[in-house]
Amino acid sequence: MDLTQGNIKKQLISMAVPAGIGMLFYTLYNVVDTFYAGLISTEALAGLAISFPVYFILLAFAVGFGQGTTALVSNLLGAKKEEDAIYTYIQSLTISLVLSVLVGYITYIVSEPVFIFFGASGLFLENGLRYMQTLAFGAPFLFLQMSLTLSYMPKEIQKKIGMHL
Repeated sequence: MDLTQGNIKKQLISMAVPAGIGMLFYTLYNVVDTFYAGLISTEALAGLAISFPVYFILLAFAVGFGQGTTALVSNLLGAKKEEDAIYTYIQSLTISLVLSVLVGYITYIVSEPVFIFFGASGLFLENGLRYMQTLAFGAPFLFLQMSLTLSYMPKEIQKKIGMHL
């Protein structure tokens, strides 16, 4: 996609619609979790609700890292520096993996004090911790999914990245 030519409105829509759909699915993920937790018990629903702020902080880190990677690689591709773009992309995958393990570990460790600060106790705290600690183990997958935005890159670049991995 060449953003320097063509109808700006059409190009903006072609980029904004997939991003909006992606954010819709993040919200639906939480709606489905809430629905099924509500079927289990009120305590399970409360435990889930108390973990949402921490989950969204985790999600913000992942999205921010993914968007930063996309911006850096896009700027390098726009400057016709394909090798630098490939190097930056591979480097971001490595950093993403290390950072995601670290953030997942920190999330796992600090969940209990944060939930207690939020006022959770007893069964609410136990359910919130169970849900959040499960999400903390999934942090590497969340980060990698945000960093693996190959679909936005030209096919030639995807092939070159594949050869470097």
